[in-house]
Amino acid sequence: MKRLVLIVLYIAIALHSNAQRELVSESPAVDTTTETVGPNLKNFAQVFYGYGNFIGNSAPEAAIRATSYHLTAGVRYKRKISEFYSLGGDIAWVNNTYALKQQDGKRVPDTIQHKKERLSWMYFSASVYNRFNFAKRGNVMGTYLDVGAEAGYSFMFTHFYYDRADDGRSIKTRVRGLDYYQPFYYAAFVRVGKDRLALSCSYRLSDLFKPKYNYKELPPLCLSLQLSLY
Repeated sequence: MKRLVLIVLYIAIALHSNAQRELVSESPAVDTTTETVGPNLKNFAQVFYGYGNFIGNSAPEAAIRATSYHLTAGVRYKRKISEFYSLGGDIAWVNNTYALKQQDGKRVPDTIQHKKERLSWMYFSASVYNRFNFAKRGNVMGTYLDVGAEAGYSFMFTHFYYDRADDGRSIKTRVRGLDYYQPFYYAAFVRVGKDRLALSCSYRLSDLFKPKYNYKELPPLCLSLQLSLY
């Protein structure tokens, strides 16, 4: 009888000790996930908008007004390679609109003078860039320099002009389906930024017009301010 009691007691103690060991050995799961998406992490994407103007003078045959403008909106991606270097690319919509001066000697796109006249290119564009960061930082964009190249295809080109009739009526004309413009463009750019703001300077390397028309080119240099949203 005593032996039976000792056996039962021994089994009870063994089961109790095993239960304790299992409880002690248990530990909550450790989250080993490493964050990889962020302004200063391995991958980062953002939406951006830009507004700018064209710098420099063109020939009198194709002089432009200060009301000419550059608009862009797109998505920018950055792949971090090291603390101070990244690679990236953009996909964007671009609108380059040149307001033409109406003056003697005008030849682009014709010699007719209007009250107002504009040539407008709308592009789908893509770019690649090298990014150089200037200082160590937390998970923020910080201060950076981008050097890159872009190319685009014009899915719409429009010649706008505005006149006033003798009876005072306004006449606005929009002409499409023209064939004197180049549908593709390519350019090089430099961009300096800090966090959400960047100043971009691009230089168009391609012609806007087909050579057979012998048109004077419009200013290729564009300066724009860009705002990123994230």
